[in-house]
Amino acid sequence: MKKSRAIFLEILFFFLFVIITVFIIPLTNTNQWQRLRDCTVWEEDWCIESSIEPTYYDTLPTFYYLEDGSKDIWISKTLTDISDGDCVGFFSFQQQIDVLLDNEIVYSFVPASYIKSQTPGNKWNFLPVNASDNGKTLTIHIHQCYMKGRVTIPTIYYGTQVGITLNYLSTVNPRIYISIATMMVGGLLGVFHILKRNSTLINDSLKWLAFFAIFRGLWSYIESNTYSFFVPRLLLVSQVSYMSLKVAVVVYLEFLNTAFHNGENKVLHVLRNCSVGDFFLTFLLQFLGIVDFANTVFITHGIMLIGGIYACFNIIHTFHQNSTTGTTRKRRSYFAQLVCTLIIVFTSIIDMVRYYATNSPDVACFSRIGDFFYVLLMSFALFLDFVHLLKMGEHAETIREEASHDPMTKLNNRASFEKDIIKGNLHLWKSRSIILLDLNNLKQFNDNIGHDAGDNYIITAGHIIHDIFSPYGSVYRIGGDEFCVIAKKLNVQKFLTLRDNLEEQLCSQDSENDFQMAIAAGYAAFDASLDKNLQDTMKRADAEMYNRKQELKKG
Repeated sequence: MKKSRAIFLEILFFFLFVIITVFIIPLTNTNQWQRLRDCTVWEEDWCIESSIEPTYYDTLPTFYYLEDGSKDIWISKTLTDISDGDCVGFFSFQQQIDVLLDNEIVYSFVPASYIKSQTPGNKWNFLPVNASDNGKTLTIHIHQCYMKGRVTIPTIYYGTQVGITLNYLSTVNPRIYISIATMMVGGLLGVFHILKRNSTLINDSLKWLAFFAIFRGLWSYIESNTYSFFVPRLLLVSQVSYMSLKVAVVVYLEFLNTAFHNGENKVLHVLRNCSVGDFFLTFLLQFLGIVDFANTVFITHGIMLIGGIYACFNIIHTFHQNSTTGTTRKRRSYFAQLVCTLIIVFTSIIDMVRYYATNSPDVACFSRIGDFFYVLLMSFALFLDFVHLLKMGEHAETIREEASHDPMTKLNNRASFEKDIIKGNLHLWKSRSIILLDLNNLKQFNDNIGHDAGDNYIITAGHIIHDIFSPYGSVYRIGGDEFCVIAKKLNVQKFLTLRDNLEEQLCSQDSENDFQMAIAAGYAAFDASLDKNLQDTMKRADAEMYNRKQELKKG
């Protein structure tokens, strides 16, 4: 059942990837859509107005700085060469937007009155224009929601809405694929953890890595800024992005602690608790409309940065301590951990700088690549550790098997027998019976033919005894020519049938000498009125075996 469920989940993830690929690749790479992808970047002949004075630009700048610390600018342009069916499009990131034609508002993107947030979310804005709009003045009012004294000016496109959309999608496809691939790896890790969760070889680090991949992949997918083409609740999606980022930091710190410190590192434990507190406190502030996620995200960035840098120094310290005493495999493991952690730290730092210095809309530009390789390499490292532990477990199991089994017959040995016969209680013993078996003529085989023939006699008899009695219980070799069976729910009538079969098979073995293989078997079922334990039952079985041996000699 578990296996079939896991296969179903793997198929689901595979088809999710296929469906997205099928829907996106044809729209961005086939010739039939090439005409629709045509669009123009409008950068020339704009006027920027603020609370200070208007400024004319041949090419729009990326930022506009306001010395008075205000947040509003108006960019305007006289429309010329406009065709019917075209539109003006641009992406607004943490901004409120009003678009005017000849001072008349024709489009707005601002928070709804019932929403407690400074920002309406992030969106691709499209304004349809027609030939009749030629000569009119297009004005875009931009209100920067969070940053004072600097307004980010979006890239403004002119063309068809489909053309602008497909042109953007063609540039962000790699971001989408990497994000989805990261989530899929996380999903597969989660499935593997579910299947192996009862194994002592798998710890919770795999689960936390799976959660990290899923939440970071979701965050980086949202930050590719394609969702506004398809979903209506833009502010909610933007908040989900922040929540995913914050949760990802929690599980990242938990992964570091469980994977490399068995969950006992106090610094990472404190950082994890701080991250949990950051999530719940900022969620409450956002829900109450007191402070937006964007105003508190620096806390999340700081916690993750401290955790990553601490992890790097801790790995270097551990590597230095084990540089002379550790195994080559151990040193390679530490080196791999360091490289992986440095990748995610450096890519995160780059994106943090871009976010605070440039207010870039894609705040996961480098992180999504770092996250993907981090998850991939750490998954590979955990897999190698799993294989190593599996081999060690198999080796330990082999040692245990050898310690509990007779090397000649491969049956359970005397030590196993003495351990098993004292197990249980009266309730269990009532269903048990003991069968004792003794080979006849073994001494004659050894003395007259040789010990090799005697060994072959023991091995052959052991195989036959095992084949006949193992379906009913455990078979042991307890001495040179003695065997025993602790049987479950085997009555005397069935025993007699099995005994006759045993004697017949052993007697039928070819012998090139005058000595015949033979065996005597005695049976006794536990009887509470006669036996205190199975050892007493064994004594009665031994007496029955002796009687049978005498009968065979007389016969």
